[in-house]
Amino acid sequence: MLWARSAQLGGAFGLLALVLGCGEKPPRPVQPSTCVAPPEAEVPVIALSNSDVCPRAAATDGGRWEAAAVFAADEKDTLPPSMRRLCRYTWVGCKTPNYSSLPSENLTYAADDPPVVEALAPADKAGLELATAARTRLVRSSDALIPLQASATISPVLVRVLDTSAEPPNGGGEIGLEASSHGFDMAWITRYLACPGGALKPCAARVVTDLALGRSGGRGARSDLAASLYKTVRAWKRDGQKAPLAVLIAAGWEPALERMIPWRKAAGDSSDALPYSKVNVEGASGLSPGGRAMFAAALYAACNGALVVTAAGNDPGYKSSPTGPMWPAGWEAIEAPSADACKSWFGGDVTSKWVESKSSYKPLLYSVGAVDDRDHPIVGTRWKGVPRLVAPGSLAAAYPDDPGDAGYSRVCARGEDVTSAFVCDRTEVRTGTSVAAAVTAAAAAVVWSTHPTWSGHDVMAAIISGGMSLGERPDYGFNLTGKETIVRVSMCGALAASCKGAAKGECPEKLSCSRPPAFARGSKPQPFVPVRPGSLDLTVEAAAGGFDSVLLCQGCTFYRKQRKKDGCELEGVLNPALFEGGRVTRVVEPALDLYDAYGRRLGYVEAQGFKPDHWDVSKEAQAVYTDAASCGGAVQAVVRFTVCLDTACSKKVPVLRDVPIVE
Repeated sequence: MLWARSAQLGGAFGLLALVLGCGEKPPRPVQPSTCVAPPEAEVPVIALSNSDVCPRAAATDGGRWEAAAVFAADEKDTLPPSMRRLCRYTWVGCKTPNYSSLPSENLTYAADDPPVVEALAPADKAGLELATAARTRLVRSSDALIPLQASATISPVLVRVLDTSAEPPNGGGEIGLEASSHGFDMAWITRYLACPGGALKPCAARVVTDLALGRSGGRGARSDLAASLYKTVRAWKRDGQKAPLAVLIAAGWEPALERMIPWRKAAGDSSDALPYSKVNVEGASGLSPGGRAMFAAALYAACNGALVVTAAGNDPGYKSSPTGPMWPAGWEAIEAPSADACKSWFGGDVTSKWVESKSSYKPLLYSVGAVDDRDHPIVGTRWKGVPRLVAPGSLAAAYPDDPGDAGYSRVCARGEDVTSAFVCDRTEVRTGTSVAAAVTAAAAAVVWSTHPTWSGHDVMAAIISGGMSLGERPDYGFNLTGKETIVRVSMCGALAASCKGAAKGECPEKLSCSRPPAFARGSKPQPFVPVRPGSLDLTVEAAAGGFDSVLLCQGCTFYRKQRKKDGCELEGVLNPALFEGGRVTRVVEPALDLYDAYGRRLGYVEAQGFKPDHWDVSKEAQAVYTDAASCGGAVQAVVRFTVCLDTACSKKVPVLRDVPIVE
């Protein structure tokens, strides 16, 4: 399968970035006021205790290890030893952590758990015009039901977004905004598509956030994500599972990190039946303790009947590009546990509300890839990393029509007088598989709210059968036969598919779906283009090194300069940093495609119509100018060109970039 591949580096990964925090939310260790914590103190150690308590570590002159259970269970919870005995040790002190003071004699194994779980939708700052266009495009490309068409018996689904926003206080209905707005944006995409009328009926989902990525830079450790997922399912279970639960995880980590984790005590057997061996860890003896925590939490969620939707992952632009999906998305290739297995791990009551599925496709969780409005794989699609489902994930934003909905205006502009046209200045236009996962979670809510007695697998089966086939084969999935095709999510199509043969009154009486066509069926534009190694997002990779951060051009924007009788002019500026560092000599072979707010292609400009036809090295910003046959409401331009790495242009790097157009 041939997929366009180009890295989205607006949110580039630090491969082993070490940042602060621990615990469920997670709390930050309190350092002495005169203390500057060493970098090593920012990484917790995850260990398996030999008993049902987390043994204390001896205090030292330089600090101490604080111990806490990863999964905050009590006597009402039945958990296998590998979950009940899993402990987190966080260093508090001014000196370098003393790993020898860990109670190793009472631990089966111990290893670092660096915060490598990343949000998967880099952002572009958006003003009112761009955000409005991005929301319009999202609605059209996802075939959303706005206004929502639903039956009188609709039962809202609980959608928990485990991300960078904390849970609202006292069970409130607000969507919170933290230092990183990724969780805020993902929650609003889900809420707007599932509840376009806000608090007004019909509404297919109650969207609630939880802080799983609460560390510096909007990251989290694997144990953070695991604790958040467990806490979410546990609270839902104790509340009586009154509504179906869908969990959105718009984040992930590189599987390769499992074999790069510093172990403080060699891996040992967890002495229970959790099937960690089902997770294939290339070049490593097995999952790290943090990875085991997340896998165990995923099993716990599946056994209790929760539906987990994850982002497939983006290519962050490493010199050696990763292959396959990120984790936990890649665990879609693992079969969901049986009822008997669930009872053996979590007790007999775990299946008290078990719903048998009619679907033959029952993976542990579901992952979603991303395409743009033309069914092109988005910039940053991973090689061999595309699952069965894809959804719109390019330049998307969402916000409520009522600025008072879910605390939007209070959170975004406290004390300010806002109008119905208000868009929070922290609302950002995002591109990535996170967006696609949020669209799919909203689609699941719409289907599940109409059929609340269904299993999550049956809900996802309706989404797959009601989507548009793109004619290509998925790269991974559970027990694939080779006949499955990649399907683009259609929210209306999913509901229509779920309503076939439904009893009267169970579904909307009149359901009209526009079903945007799959462009893959037409001759142009061709969404599946050959992979071009080294294709990066306005970033040039030298032969002897990784990506160079000075080559980023995140602020590149086209402006409508003026209109002519025969069309319009677009003018932009290429950042001079692109030419610094001695790696780039010139840019050649430029081309430009124009799209409107609905993702429809307005036209294209080939190299002969693109001025100038090449840009030489300069310390001054290079103007990018073109005459287009028709601008006709264009809001997006897709620029393609080739970067020469030497004077003779014998070494070339193709570049693809989505650029917004503003007035």
